Amino acid sequence: MSPEAGVTPFLCGLCGARFTHGARVCGACPLRDACDVVQCPSCGYQFPRASRIVTWLRRCFGAGGEDA
Repeated sequence: MSPEAGVTPFLCGLCGARFTHGARVCGACPLRDACDVVQCPSCGYQFPRASRIVTWLRRCFGAGGEDA
């Protein structure tokens, strides 16, 4: 499965569902512009799009791989 532009593949840490999510989770939240939360369409679990520490480490060490 090759990701389309602007769409990121995810793996839910709670139920294990694989999904892609290219839009915001909540449109009514006042933090929506700065929020980076993704919601699993299967179970509703919400989690950050990416860990800032993991992103920084990947950038520093050039480690590739798929985002979960």
